[in-house]
Amino acid sequence: MTDQKVFILTCLFVSISSLTYAELDSLYQTTFIIRSFPSKTPHDAKIFIAGEFAAWYPDVDRCEFEKQSSGEYRLVLHHNRKAFEYKITRGSWDAVEGRSNGRARTNRKYSIEKHGFEVTMDVRSWEDLSHGSYHTLIYILAVAALQIVLLVVAINTIRNKNKSANGALSALLILIALALIGRASTYDPDIFNWQPKLLLLPETILFTYAPLFYI
Repeated sequence: MTDQKVFILTCLFVSISSLTYAELDSLYQTTFIIRSFPSKTPHDAKIFIAGEFAAWYPDVDRCEFEKQSSGEYRLVLHHNRKAFEYKITRGSWDAVEGRSNGRARTNRKYSIEKHGFEVTMDVRSWEDLSHGSYHTLIYILAVAALQIVLLVVAINTIRNKNKSANGALSALLILIALALIGRASTYDPDIFNWQPKLLLLPETILFTYAPLFYI
């Protein structure tokens, strides 16, 4: 009889613990709606939400959107966070959403206080389907930076008496080259996701360039 009581109490304890964990894991319920996708999106693509609530896995079954008759994609997400960051994927980090120009975007941010329990969004681009457009820009910027470096070398090989002016001009040209290299590097998704603040480097250099030029 004693063994039966212990067994029954153990089963009750496990059941209560499981229910409590499930309640905590689904404390909130938020509906995510995607209204539109890029025209290049495959018609049979599976769409997922990846975020802190699912350890950033890009293809969790419970995080898959369902296509509606209206063409929208809808997901009712059960979670236990008042705020979190997330991104939309096609089931892989190689197929993640980007900005309208195809470049990597920062994580989306959700907050119950700000967004409530329904979030509507548009996916502007997919990084893996937009490489061609910004790879061309990377090459152009890299060539321009290389030409500036060659110009600096040429300026400093010219023998004249105005070495201070040559030095100042070389410094300003190097700043421009750094701005171009910084801008080109942020077109790479891996670099942008590693350090998105690098995007501020070119603007900071160009913002300070004009005053320095006229000093």
